[in-house]
Amino acid sequence: MSSSVPTRHGGASRASSTETPNALAIPSRMPLASSVTCTNGSVTFAGQPVELPAPLDGRSHVVVGLRPEALELGGEGIPAEVEVVEEFGADAYVFCAARLRDGEGGMTRLVARTDARSAPERGERIALRVRPGEAHLFDAQSGERLVSG
Repeated sequence: MSSSVPTRHGGASRASSTETPNALAIPSRMPLASSVTCTNGSVTFAGQPVELPAPLDGRSHVVVGLRPEALELGGEGIPAEVEVVEEFGADAYVFCAARLRDGEGGMTRLVARTDARSAPERGERIALRVRPGEAHLFDAQSGERLVSG
C-alpha cells in the first residue's frame, strides 16, 4: 500500500456513480487517496478516525477521495503545514503537506477550501478535519465507486 495521495489534474465535470477513479474527470484540486485499511466502518489518517459514508460489504481496503470542501480547518485533526494559499473571490484553497500514516511514508498533499478572510499563512501549522459523510469511496481492486444506500 502506498502512503501518498496523488493529485489528479483535469477539467471539472460531473461523473456518474458507476465510473472508476481512472475514468473520472476530477476537479484539479481533488486529491485521491491510495488504498487504506478499514476498521469498524472507518479509516484513520494521522490518528484521526474518518467515518466512511458507504457500506464496505466485507472489504478491508478502499480508496478514499477528498475534495477541498470535504476538509475544514479546526483546532484538532490531521496535523498539516500550509505550503500555498490561493484566493479565489470569497474562497481560499489551502494547499498543505501532512503525514497521514504515523511512521510510514512521506508527506501527502491535501487541499482544503476555506473562507478567504480566515485563511492561514504559508508555513503555518494547522489541523484538518474531514467533514462527516464527505469522503468518496472506491473499491481498491476494481476502482468502482461505492455508494451509500
